Amino acid sequence: MLFTSLPYFLLLAVVLVYLWRVKDVNAQKIGLVVASYFFYAQWDWRFVGLLFGLSAFTFVCCKKVRRGNDEKSRKAWVGIQVAGSLATLGYFKYANFFLQSAGSLLHSVGLRPGLLNIILPVGISFIVFEVISYTVDVYRGDTPYEESALDLFLLVAFFPHLIAGPIIKPKTFLPQLKIPTQITPSNLSSGAQLFLWGMMKKVLVADRVAPFADTIFNHPGSFGALTTWGAVVAYAIQIYGDFSGYTDMAIGSARMMGYEIPRNFNLPYFALNITDFWRRWHISLSSWLRDYLYFPLGGNRKGYARTYLNLAIVMLLGGLWHGASWNFVLWGGIHGSALALHKFCVDRKVFPPMPAPIARYLSWAITLIFVITVWVPFRSSSWDTTITIFRHMYTPTTTFTIHWMSNALLFAIPILFVADLGTTRWHEGRRLHLTRFRDQFAFCFCAIAVLVLSPPAASPFIYFQF
Repeated sequence: MLFTSLPYFLLLAVVLVYLWRVKDVNAQKIGLVVASYFFYAQWDWRFVGLLFGLSAFTFVCCKKVRRGNDEKSRKAWVGIQVAGSLATLGYFKYANFFLQSAGSLLHSVGLRPGLLNIILPVGISFIVFEVISYTVDVYRGDTPYEESALDLFLLVAFFPHLIAGPIIKPKTFLPQLKIPTQITPSNLSSGAQLFLWGMMKKVLVADRVAPFADTIFNHPGSFGALTTWGAVVAYAIQIYGDFSGYTDMAIGSARMMGYEIPRNFNLPYFALNITDFWRRWHISLSSWLRDYLYFPLGGNRKGYARTYLNLAIVMLLGGLWHGASWNFVLWGGIHGSALALHKFCVDRKVFPPMPAPIARYLSWAITLIFVITVWVPFRSSSWDTTITIFRHMYTPTTTFTIHWMSNALLFAIPILFVADLGTTRWHEGRRLHLTRFRDQFAFCFCAIAVLVLSPPAASPFIYFQF
């Protein structure tokens, strides 16, 4: 059930009417849990039991953590929950990856293991990270243990963020469940605005440039440098429009219901360095990796060398989290190396002094080119595709023609700028006032543009596969 589909609009309308009519807080939460499980069942009803089971398992383990008699017992139950959750993720997402990777070694000793017939549950990575963060927060005392399983079940399954995040911090969301939510004109108006900006990014930007990027990545050896560069830029725009559009729609949906979900993107392609980029891109994942992986590894508290190693390890695992492929490991490894190198340069003050405007523009350009280039292994389906794309990007050529499908960029970039401007203003509190004719016209104009200019069929969100 895509956010851009009619069934989703009907589900959201039913939920809003239910929350408006029902005032009891527990009844509201029960209705939201039912709606969330119905939403998840539309992908594959067989995995509703998995969603329920992970939530119930986490509730039981956290109960043991909360009531443990000694520190050793409490740590043991945290370990059980984390191990169980990661084992679930590992089976569904990485079992075949490791079997394939070990295939050549096993063949040398006469073993020929086959692949498992596994269906990947949609959003499993986000679900696992959510339950782990709740467990660890309960152990640390950052989040009170919920005696009622209902709140935990809703935290995990809340349908706006269920499939592709943002990963919600329990301590920011659970307190919102203590009082009845209210459907107000203000929330409906502001939520609908952000939803519209996100929908513009998805259907008018990401879905429009996707055919161009797909064509070149599916046939990487058939095009020259200029076309290849255009396709890589198109993919950078596609993944940003697709993922940030999804999270805008998720935040907007939650706002209409009276709930707050944190911002997940903050103009990442305007970052001045790679560290700044990761403070702006997929903020909830960056925060999760920092709080639950980087800090436990020691962070920057154990010397310079350990700090650089921790950054590399975190990003390697972050790359593997995105998918069971060595391409994702390469992507994470490059970003981890870049973060470590930037941290090293900052620590050693190796950057030469330059006039501020020149330094800022140069830093921005280098960062943008780096980020766009490193999207290549993230998008590529194989090592061969990655190598071919890199070779065509950075090998001199006498051909300066560009594929006609690149015209999609001329259409998408201005719309992305408008939608990003609207999103940024929204998060700054500068929103449309739908009681004014000018703002009503702007809202209706954008809504009509989405209806008229959308592709015939919307494509699934990229991050649904993670």
